[in-house]
Parts: sequence; structure tokens; C-alpha cells
Amino acid sequence: MKKEVTVKVESKKIFFLSYSKHQYKFFRFLRDNLKSGAAILLSSFQCFIRGIFIRQDELFSQEDIDKIVKYSFLKFKARRQQNREDFLNRAYYQYLLYKTRILSQYYYRCFRDNNIDLVVVWNGFHMEAASCVKVAHVLGIKTIFMENGYFPQTLVMDEKGVNAVNSLAGKGAQFYQKVQVDQEKLAQLYDTKLQQVKLRKRYFGKEEMEYPRNFFFLPFQVLTDTQVLLNSPHIRNMYELVDIVYSALERFNCINNEDFWLVIKEHPCDFGRVDYSDLKKKYQNKKVVFTITTPSSRLIELSKAVITINSTVGIEALLKRKAVITLGKDFYNVEGLVHHCNDLLRLHEFMAKALSEKINNELLDKFLYFLRYEYLVEIDRKNLTKDNIKPVLERLEKFWHNN
Repeated sequence: MKKEVTVKVESKKIFFLSYSKHQYKFFRFLRDNLKSGAAILLSSFQCFIRGIFIRQDELFSQEDIDKIVKYSFLKFKARRQQNREDFLNRAYYQYLLYKTRILSQYYYRCFRDNNIDLVVVWNGFHMEAASCVKVAHVLGIKTIFMENGYFPQTLVMDEKGVNAVNSLAGKGAQFYQKVQVDQEKLAQLYDTKLQQVKLRKRYFGKEEMEYPRNFFFLPFQVLTDTQVLLNSPHIRNMYELVDIVYSALERFNCINNEDFWLVIKEHPCDFGRVDYSDLKKKYQNKKVVFTITTPSSRLIELSKAVITINSTVGIEALLKRKAVITLGKDFYNVEGLVHHCNDLLRLHEFMAKALSEKINNELLDKFLYFLRYEYLVEIDRKNLTKDNIKPVLERLEKFWHNN
């Protein structure tokens, strides 16, 4: 008879907030398997409905509220592709302010009345979660941020945040040099095949092309990606990205007497939602190739280097020991690991540098090993069981012990 796996977590009260179906399902499974005190699981919609009937007091300054709604408002404008403050933008912003005040009141009342010890949210940038995090901060309650991991069947669990603001951000090469590596597990890591976003059926088999001999691979990111809207100080969208990178490419080719091209892949999640036909028309007679269905892994292999704002494609490129140039903020902007260009007027110099300098394989091995086996938590969220949920519960227990 198979022994049931349980992790006894100290008697703490935990609040899970979800704002999507997949989050609710995962958090519910976590809640049901916690061998501890009370756990509360609510959707942001439930919190909003309950908050309507609570007296509305001002918990935060206008400056704080602006920060809370920042991503949700930028996302709305990005989807509309309309940055001007027209009527719809102004109306939506007022709606966000109204909803933030109601949610914040409910979170405050719920956390205080139920003696909540820990708050768990997904991502943390959406207004529903950002207001929850802010209330927890005011009350001195620890927060755990969760997000999809960077490798298959992994999960981010971080006390500071996700992506560019996680607990690894700012850690330099010296930190990773101390990592002890298991060579067998490292070999398994380099054999990892990262999951590709599934394409809609109408895109299957639509293109077979030959690529230039020498090219930089430029993967697009989702138009509403938090990494672009919040962690890209110089580039606001993919249109600006192409203009900046192609201008640098022309200078690179001219100065170095080269014939490099730019191969661009649209993000699968934007297929059918974002029309880049004008952009393609603008560059149809330039050294630019747009692709849709060729796997990113194949384009990484064929390219001489990868240029990205801060996409996880950068990590995939590192797995293939390919030179990476980043243009935005991210936790893997480690000197000696990637070439982080903070001055876009000098991007052509970073292109030359990426092609000429050898990769620091020792640092690369230790960074990827730490990321996969020590930072990320292993969990198959598509097939949840009491066995495979154990690493997540153990990490929760670790956070509580450190509280």
C-alpha cells in the first residue's frame, strides 16, 4: 500500500488570492493539502462583491493607488494600441481606482479579522493582486509570489516578486560562483526541452523557409507582457524594438563590413490578436525576415546570437550556450553571463562584442544549475497529486520558519 505523503506545516493562517480559473484550481489543491491551521481561498471577484458592502475609507495615498493600478492600466492601453488619454482610457482608469479602493477595504478587513499570517498571490502585478500585496505590506504580513517556472514542470515561489524584481535580481557572478554543481543533474538540465506555445491549427504548416547564413534572432514578447510594460525602460512595444535593433544592425554591418540579417519571430500568444502587417511592409525590402511557425529552439540554433528585451527565450538561448543581448531589466542580467545593453545607441557595439567574446561556461553552468535545482520548485500543475505537491508545501514551510 502506497504511503500518503504529507508535510506538516505550522499552525498558520494563509490567504490565497486567485483571479483566473487555473490559479483557483491550483490554490484549492494546495489549501486542501495543507496540514495546518485555517486557509482562506477567494477569487478577486468574490473579494470585490464582499468589499462593496464595506465602508470605504482611504487606506492609501493617490501615489500608492497609481502604482497599484499601473500595470492593469498600461495593459488596457496596449491592447487598444492607444496611448492618448481619450475618453475610454480615462474612464477605465477611474474604474480601476474604484475597484482598487473596494478590494483594498475587503483585504484589510479580511486579513485583520482572520489574523492572516501569510498571503499567496500569482504574479503580483495585476491590480487585483497588487492591491492585496499592498495591504499585506501595510499590516506587516509576509507575501509569497508564484509564477510559471522557466523550465517544464517548475514553479516560482519568491518573497520579493517575479521576473525582474525577484530575489535573484541584482545578484552578480560572485554569488553564482559559490554554487556547487552535481554534474549528472547538470547534464540532464542541458538535455531539457523547453515547452513551445501550441499554435492554433490555422497556422500549422504555413511556412517553410531558408534563413540567412548570418543573423541575429529577435523574439517578440506578448504585447501586454509585464516584462515589457514595467521592466523595459527604453522600449515600449515591438514596433520600437524592431526600429531600434534594425538601426543598430545597419551600423554594425557598416562598421564591421558584415552582412548580418535580423530574423524576427512573432509571439504565438499574439497570433490573431496583434496585426504586424504594417511593420512587415515597412521592412519588406530590408535585411529582415519575419517568421511565425519555426520553433524558437531552431532559430536559436541557427542564429549567431539572440537579442531580447527580457524574454525567457534568453534563458533558452543560454541553455544552448548561445550569446544573449538583453535590452531591459531582468534577473539574469549577470555580467559575464549575458551582454546587457543599457545604452541603445551603443547596441551595435554589443552585437560585435557578443560575437567576439567567448561564453563563460563555468558561470553559465552554475547559474542554470542554481536556477533549476535550488531556486525553482518542481511541480507538475497539470497532474496534481498529493505526492508531487510536496515540494511546494515544503517551500511554504521554509518561508514560515524564516518569518
